[in-house]
Amino acid sequence: FAASLGPVSGLSAVAWVMVGNSIGEVSGPVFGASLYSIGGFRLPFLVSAIVALGLSAAFLLSALAERGASVSTAAHKNLEPRGAAARLAASNEGSSTQSTS
Repeated sequence: FAASLGPVSGLSAVAWVMVGNSIGEVSGPVFGASLYSIGGFRLPFLVSAIVALGLSAAFLLSALAERGASVSTAAHKNLEPRGAAARLAASNEGSSTQSTS
């Protein structure tokens, strides 16, 4: 979501955070009171927990999808332990032959 906004200055980002905070402070008691009247004391907390978990999962999946799209399979192969050990051994052999010549 943040990438779709484009480049945002620091002050503009702070302004958006303040707008969201103000909307939450104004609308929160209204929604909380209506949920309380519908389902009692536990319902507002249950709904807020479900929303928080859902948003966390959505942001996590979005970040993983972006990261997976930007990392190629060749980069994954370079991270394999056997590939890294082989590269290290090859670089050590190359550096030892260079230092002796």
